[in-house]
Amino acid sequence: MPLSSDTHDVIVVGAGISGLTAAITLQARGFQVRVFEKRDTAGGLCGTHTIDGYEFTIACNDFGSALERAMADLGVDITFHHPRSLLYTERAAYTLPLRLATVRPFLPVAPDLLRFLRALRVAERSGEPIFVADLLDRAVKGGEFADFVATVCWAFGSPPRRFRADLFAALFSKKLGYGYDHPVTPIGGTATLAGRMVARLQDLGGRVDLGVTVTDIAQRAGSTTVTTDHGSYYARHVISSQQRLNCYPPNAEAGLAVATMHIATTTGAPFPEGVHTVMHVPAGLPAILTRLDAGELPTAFAFNVFPCDLPGDRTYRSFNAYLMCPRGTDDLDPTERDHIQGYLFDRIDTMLPGFTAAIRYHRLIAPREFQQLHGLSSTLAPAILPPGFTKPDNYDPDRDIYYVGNTVQPPCEHAGSALVSGLRAADAISARSEPPPGAGRSTLGDTAAGPRSESDRAR
Repeated sequence: MPLSSDTHDVIVVGAGISGLTAAITLQARGFQVRVFEKRDTAGGLCGTHTIDGYEFTIACNDFGSALERAMADLGVDITFHHPRSLLYTERAAYTLPLRLATVRPFLPVAPDLLRFLRALRVAERSGEPIFVADLLDRAVKGGEFADFVATVCWAFGSPPRRFRADLFAALFSKKLGYGYDHPVTPIGGTATLAGRMVARLQDLGGRVDLGVTVTDIAQRAGSTTVTTDHGSYYARHVISSQQRLNCYPPNAEAGLAVATMHIATTTGAPFPEGVHTVMHVPAGLPAILTRLDAGELPTAFAFNVFPCDLPGDRTYRSFNAYLMCPRGTDDLDPTERDHIQGYLFDRIDTMLPGFTAAIRYHRLIAPREFQQLHGLSSTLAPAILPPGFTKPDNYDPDRDIYYVGNTVQPPCEHAGSALVSGLRAADAISARSEPPPGAGRSTLGDTAAGPRSESDRAR
């Protein structure tokens, strides 16, 4: 018979945004929840790391407004910026979200915008399996707006010719409510967001154990056994952030991977106030993405640069710039690195005059080194979904496991959809079973051979 300290209502495998969202929701509803995370920090891609003495954001940097609403509902003590973004094309600079004072640059592309939206609505009603590139060919007459649309495809590591129109529409669906038309960023950065989520779970009585690798999940004698490198634990329900790519068709390729240029500057480096992201959009971006997807490094490429929001005072300011690598590229040779650095710094100085003069450190992190540093993939989308395929459900009845993350429902592959997957898993468990009678704040005991929790590590 398992010890009571090893038995839980819910065990969550993975302390990313989706896993923590599910855990907090269920703990607040009276379930006793324990989270196992294989890395030494919670948050997954939402965090920071220090390299060569400088601290940088890992990956997550901005979110849809749904995250702000969800954190308020969960009682997570975090506040948000509501920043602007600047997109620089060869013709104009565009400010988002769109406001009356910033609408002028959009006026020349307004006819293309209206035709594109009309074609998108027609495609949605017909259920026709088409791609964004088809919509651009049918409705868009100018290359400027095509480049603008391609920036959305770029954000998911997929060329317009492979980005499904229905999934493009889902990004801005009012029903799904991701809120990427009004982006937000957590004050203090994504590591602060992850830390506050962990603190909220612990305040409710839940537990997060870091540095614990789950090796097996199996049904035994009416409960689920979760085997880890620290021992076995038992639960009524299990939520896993393991990807369900085994449910995908064989022709579902991953999206393009990202390379990161870490940049540290003097504290006075020029960057516009109230802006989070500045993006360079080269002419012909749809074709550039097609070349990247074919494994070629183009002469010109799109990238964005943003300041890493870090708590506390520093003698430097840190920034990340993200760009796509050609498909199949894990590393970059010296010639490729020189080309990328020269192109990137030249365009940054055009958008932000004087910025490069303030640089005191920079380092380009290719996908392989990213994996080595963080134990995580820099691929933007786990899979580019082929026509007719719907992501699998959150629940696997054969294994009695609830899944969260971007390889299960709902549609899209970003922090907003991962967040919703966590809420869906929590709702499904709540509908299936009641918390124990008299359940309230959990009082989980430590086992002698058990792993250290995040609160243990702070002592």
